[in-house]
Amino acid sequence: MKKAPFLWMLLLFGSFSINAQSSKSVIKQIKKDYKQIKNNQNFYTFYYSEIIGESTEGGEKKTYTNNKEFTVIEVDLFFETGNTHTEYYYKNKQLFFVFEKQATYNRPIYYDKDYALEEGDTEFFETKKTVFTENRYYFNNQKLIRWLNENKKEVNLMLSETKEKENTLLKEALNYLKN
Repeated sequence: MKKAPFLWMLLLFGSFSINAQSSKSVIKQIKKDYKQIKNNQNFYTFYYSEIIGESTEGGEKKTYTNNKEFTVIEVDLFFETGNTHTEYYYKNKQLFFVFEKQATYNRPIYYDKDYALEEGDTEFFETKKTVFTENRYYFNNQKLIRWLNENKKEVNLMLSETKEKENTLLKEALNYLKN
């Protein structure tokens, strides 16, 4: 009877160790595929399209594909108070990595010196005051397996915001791949 809890704990911790090991090998493969795409992207077929209705200042989508196994889609969305640049990486039409860079302006782009003075404000839009953040998302079999935040620290995958982000990215990735 006393051996049963010990066996359950051994099985439980053993499965965590196996999952951690397999995640490391999956992430290693993701990094290898990413590097391969970046090294060969100039040889891929290129498509360009404008994005309308997803942001206040418009957007654009650039698709690079080798028509075999790899595709990368770069999406730039522009807003009055910043912009986002998101890169979706696919292998055999399955999302495996997302790189997201966000720029947040100190004031809206139209907020020049004159406008600021009219509003009684001393601060106006300055590009040098733009704040940049980057996030990296690793996927395996349609599941988020690692998220590195703007500090390159791992985000807890058990948080509800993580599941929401996973769903959002998968939905966006599928939408951009289809259109």
